Amino acid sequence: MRKICTLLLAMVFYSVTMAQNWTWMTGNINTVNHNGNWNVIGTEGSDFISSRRGAAYWKDNQGRLWLFGGEFSSAGGTGQFWSDMWRYNPTTNAWTWMKGPSMPSQPGTYGTKGVAAATNNPGCRAVAACATDNNGDFWMYGGFGYAATAGDDRLCDLWKYTVSTNTWTWMGGSSTGVGPTYGTMGTPSATVEPGGRSEANMWIVGNKIYIQGGIRGYNGIFGYTASDDMFSFDITTNQFTYIKGSSSNVVAMVTNTAGTENATSTPGSRYAAHFWKDASDNLWLFGGKRVTGQFDVGYANDLWKFNPTTNNWTFVKGETTTNGTGTYGTLNTPAPTNMPRARSNTFGGAIGASQIIIFGGESTNINTLLNDAWMFDVVSNNWTWIGGTNTTNNFSSAANFVFRVESATASPQALSAGASYIMPNGDLWLIAGWGLGNTSTRGFKSTVWRYRTSAIALPVSIQSFSGRITNQTTTLHWQTGTEINAQQFEVEYSTNGANFTKVHTIPARNLNGSSYTATHTIANAAKHYYRLKMIDKDGSFTYSTVVI
Repeated sequence: MRKICTLLLAMVFYSVTMAQNWTWMTGNINTVNHNGNWNVIGTEGSDFISSRRGAAYWKDNQGRLWLFGGEFSSAGGTGQFWSDMWRYNPTTNAWTWMKGPSMPSQPGTYGTKGVAAATNNPGCRAVAACATDNNGDFWMYGGFGYAATAGDDRLCDLWKYTVSTNTWTWMGGSSTGVGPTYGTMGTPSATVEPGGRSEANMWIVGNKIYIQGGIRGYNGIFGYTASDDMFSFDITTNQFTYIKGSSSNVVAMVTNTAGTENATSTPGSRYAAHFWKDASDNLWLFGGKRVTGQFDVGYANDLWKFNPTTNNWTFVKGETTTNGTGTYGTLNTPAPTNMPRARSNTFGGAIGASQIIIFGGESTNINTLLNDAWMFDVVSNNWTWIGGTNTTNNFSSAANFVFRVESATASPQALSAGASYIMPNGDLWLIAGWGLGNTSTRGFKSTVWRYRTSAIALPVSIQSFSGRITNQTTTLHWQTGTEINAQQFEVEYSTNGANFTKVHTIPARNLNGSSYTATHTIANAAKHYYRLKMIDKDGSFTYSTVVI
């Protein structure tokens, strides 16, 4: 009897490669802990920021990059915080000091809740949650710093910055540090509030602001207090609602089935994760520091998605244990087994509807830093290591940069806890953070980097790619959408989805809409993996997604 099975169909509508070129735009690579310049407020090009990490950050409707506050020390120590607002213009490569004091460690001026005023300004802080609304105005919640009076605390205030008027408005929460008030889940109330927290996640869908997780505090007796809880804030009614998660201090991660949404799934207690909103308004969360016990914190490399329509989490991919070293695989080659090293305080965001990029972060402790870049493809569910090194605390590649000259071979030094922005063309911009000044020193940075990830269409686009096994012969079929200056297709085969070998070479016809067929004799194996390597006449190439 013949054995017949069909390989799962993988549809590839647009094949891309990534330019992956870095440019050092401004700031100093080789040193750390720089003082800024505050001369003329509101005048572009006359001033520049001081070194800092943990600043709140946003991108306005004109593509300009903003940041507020952050932690700093000119002497290399820690514990001083800024409350100044800055704007960076990528077109002119110039900074503008927009608002706030030129001195660190300043308490806030709250004014009247809900009323904008030129004199309003949040207190100094770092690691606040931040997001941009549909009007292009900026929102910020909590962080660690000063409220209305001097003294470090985890903050519980919600602020709005109106770009057109250059004014802050205290919108919700408290001007003094308080704990969370949960109320009844799903019921909005004037008394509900998330309480003081830092390193939380925040994003906006329509008129609702979502605030999730974060660290609520640390006490030497009681240990870490962090949760998986989630609140929403209605911009029209100015009320919070407790909508998801637990009020407990240590909540275990529950993955259920990977890739399947489940009402009981939860990423558990964690903080300092990287998060972003995709084109469908879903929240994506990667890594961070997982609180696994009263005094236990570990670094994670798992990927999660939250659906605000159903209020449910999906565990997408990653290790369920902490402090994993990752699996880098081959540079620029996607594979089901690829996995970034566990980390927190990374950079990145969503590119288009189906790709996620991350860069750098810290791993195992604040001084173990990374400079690798990764891309996650939502369709294929695969990670790809796309740049940087697979070692920690790397600086050598950064020494090869020429100021404002794009490089295809150099990468920034290991870096974490800065501001990151995704531009409409897909480019990633990084500002400031905690990183290496040279091979031995670490400190606060003020450097601006651009990572050109703009998609470049290759000569071949694939409309379909499928396979069928009959007895011990695989028959593969694929059809192109476009073929321009293509050289050939190489069919690659694997039994584990990680190590591929070439089994066929098929010349390209350079006729749009062409159909191709290839056969391959196989031995018995649990699974069979195939992909296409599509090669241009100039030698450039990309891979299709994998059929199994």
